[in-house]
Amino acid sequence: MTREVEVCVMILFQLLLAESSIAPAGCKNVHYDLVFILDTSSSVGKEDFEKVRQWVSNLVETFEIGLDKTRVGVVRYSDRPATEFDLGRYQTREAIKEAARNIKYYGGNTNTGDALRYINTYSFSKEAGGRPSDPTSQKVAILLTDGRSQDYVMDAATAARKAGIRIFAVGVGEALKEELDEIASDPKSAHVFHVSDYNAIDKIRGKLRRRLCETLNGHSELCAAQTTLVLPFTSLSPQISQVKGPPLPVSYGMYQPHRLLKKSRRLWKITIRDFHDLHDKHGALEISLQV
Repeated sequence: MTREVEVCVMILFQLLLAESSIAPAGCKNVHYDLVFILDTSSSVGKEDFEKVRQWVSNLVETFEIGLDKTRVGVVRYSDRPATEFDLGRYQTREAIKEAARNIKYYGGNTNTGDALRYINTYSFSKEAGGRPSDPTSQKVAILLTDGRSQDYVMDAATAARKAGIRIFAVGVGEALKEELDEIASDPKSAHVFHVSDYNAIDKIRGKLRRRLCETLNGHSELCAAQTTLVLPFTSLSPQISQVKGPPLPVSYGMYQPHRLLKKSRRLWKITIRDFHDLHDKHGALEISLQV
C-alpha cells in the first residue's frame, strides 16, 4: 500500500468514526412550500405505511426548515383527500419529523385525481400556510402511490402544474408508469420515480433529494459536508504514470479519487492531490473528503 493510500484510509477511518457529528446536509437557497401527497389506500397496508412515514421523515432532513425557508405539509388520500398538517404548522425539522412519524393511515380506494385537485385548490393557499404572493418561494408536491388511480388524474395534474406546482410522482409496485407521467412535471426523467416495493423507497431518497435540491435552471443547491486537510511530506514524489489521459503538470502529478459506499448508502469520496513544490518547499498532500 502506498503512502498516500495509507493516509487516505487513516483519514477515512477517523471521518467514519465522527460521522454522527456531521450536520445533515440541506437545500440552501431554496424556499419551498412543499406538500407530500400520500396514498393511504387499502393496497398500501399498515406495515408498509410505516415505511412511508419513515421515508417522509428522512426526506425532511434535506431542507432548512422555517417560516422564511422551507415549509412542509402533508396530505393523505384514499376515498377522499385530507390534510394531516398544513404548511407552516411546524417550524422546526424535528417537529415535522415527529409529525411525519404519526401520520394517520385509513385504507380505502385510490382517488389520486381528487387529491391533486385538493392540493391545487387548498394546500398552497395562504389559509393553509402557503406563500402564494412570495416570488422567492416555489410550490412543490411529492406524490407517493402504489396503484392505478380509480379516478382521472390528467386534468387535475395539468391544472396543478399550470398553477405553478412542481410535481414529483413516486410509484411503488403496480403503479402505472403512464399515469405517473401524466401526473409529474417535465422533464419526466427528473420527476418520475418507480420502485418495486415499499422496502425499496428509501433507495431513491438520495436521487430524489438531489432533484429537490436543484433550482429550476438545474443548478444544484445541495450542501455537501466537506473536509480538507493539507499534510506535509518530505519524501512524496509525483507519480504522473497514475494519471489517465493528457499529462498533468508536475505539481498535480497525482490525483486519485477513492469512493466507499457504506450500508447507509452515504457516499464518501476522498481525493488526494500532491502540491509538490507549489506551496511548500517540502511539498504538501491535500486530502479532500466529500459526503
